[in-house]
Amino acid sequence: MDSEPKYNPETVNAVLDVMQRELEAEEKRDDFVLNKTNTILTVSGVLLAAISFLIHDFGDVLPRFVLLILVVGALSLFCSILVSLFVIRAEPFERIDFNVLVEELKREPTEVKSRLVATYKELLGKNSKLVSQRVTFVWYSTLLIIAGAFLIISSIIYLYIAGPKHL
Repeated sequence: MDSEPKYNPETVNAVLDVMQRELEAEEKRDDFVLNKTNTILTVSGVLLAAISFLIHDFGDVLPRFVLLILVVGALSLFCSILVSLFVIRAEPFERIDFNVLVEELKREPTEVKSRLVATYKELLGKNSKLVSQRVTFVWYSTLLIIAGAFLIISSIIYLYIAGPKHL
């Protein structure tokens, strides 16, 4: 007596197809998040280099509060980099264990497909949670870049408006 219920083969095929597409969509979403993270890291690095240039070349003539604004902007960008590294460091996207699939070759196709549906459901749950966590980190990282860029631009605008008399 088999402990697993028997399913309609057409239903199993339809559900399996949907689950496969959902898992592929989650993989694409994860790739998008990782690409966006790389962009964030690049932008943060460029803006940090700009702040470093401003402080190194003009630090001795800049007003103290402008230096403070630039340092806070640099800290914001540095935090953005750290948060982005959490996205990259996060556990890998889960995949099907192919060793288990080899064992399934001995079973009936509908039974194998039924098991695959359960496996896809489990993977989809884990991977969706992982991608959602990564999206949250990217969101925070983006906010930190915006704050850092705002501070840099604000200090440059102030220096432009104030003119050479404040340098």
